[in-house]
Amino acid sequence: MNDTSSGGIDRLEDVYPCPAGHFCTAGSFNNFTNAFEKGFFSDLTQQETSITKNKCPAGFGCFENGIADPFDSKYECTKGFYCPEGSVSITANQCPAGSYCLSGTSVPDYCPEGTYRDVPGAVNVTSCYNCPPGDYCGVGETSTSGSGDCVATTYCAQDQTGRDTADSGVICPPGTCCLIGSSEPTACLETTYSPSGELECSNNIPGNCLPCPAGKICNEPTGTIAPADCPKHYYCELGQPAYPCDQGTNPKIGFYSNSTGLSSSDECIPCDRGYYCQNGQLIGPCAAGFYCSSQASSDQPALSPADFEVQGDNGLCP
Repeated sequence: MNDTSSGGIDRLEDVYPCPAGHFCTAGSFNNFTNAFEKGFFSDLTQQETSITKNKCPAGFGCFENGIADPFDSKYECTKGFYCPEGSVSITANQCPAGSYCLSGTSVPDYCPEGTYRDVPGAVNVTSCYNCPPGDYCGVGETSTSGSGDCVATTYCAQDQTGRDTADSGVICPPGTCCLIGSSEPTACLETTYSPSGELECSNNIPGNCLPCPAGKICNEPTGTIAPADCPKHYYCELGQPAYPCDQGTNPKIGFYSNSTGLSSSDECIPCDRGYYCQNGQLIGPCAAGFYCSSQASSDQPALSPADFEVQGDNGLCP
């Protein structure tokens, strides 16, 4: 008979193969004594030493001893975290800013071009935000200000995707201009225009496009593309609004014009004899009891020297 006084095995049926996840040296009597430690596994049985263990596979966390099947779903790395080879936890490393981590991630995926992520723990690509308006974002961007400003002559809208370089914005359309870092085009200011777009606003002033040509008017509310002829009764100097002949930068009192395209008040003409003119127009005849010889600006011209000096040879009928 076998001697069982020392606790030895007395039947062959009590001898078992060393289970997976463990190793059994000579004389082992408990299969839990030599379990492979956390971060390792072995799917082989009857292992005699620990040298046969394998590191926990990437994307998984072997958080307990004696693991035989590390691909069991309970060992899969948690979303928002990543687990490199040999991890001892399913939340081994939080996904860093600028990236996202699906379940079972071993290496974080960068947020794609045109997006950013300024805080850690993103669980999928939709956790990456669209690049801030007016900016562009390279791959893996972490800053709320993006990678830099979009170049002048272009604009970068909030909903525009794929903004990965400074020149990846949308070209400013005709009738507008764009400063550096623009999120939308700015309509050309009155007295300026942009015929073909792709224009940088002058002097760092939003909407400051090309100066309106002399003899033209630029006053479209949505931004002028093609300047129109200066209207009759008015004159239009370079980069200036339209002024009646008797107003503006060089007023001609008692003058008018029925022509279009005037570039200077010098092109206006004196009011006709017997008539008076206001706002660049020939208004009507001089009032009874008064005479209007030239440049009259009222139907009842005054006789004071100051007014005479302006209004010419006009006054009360003698």
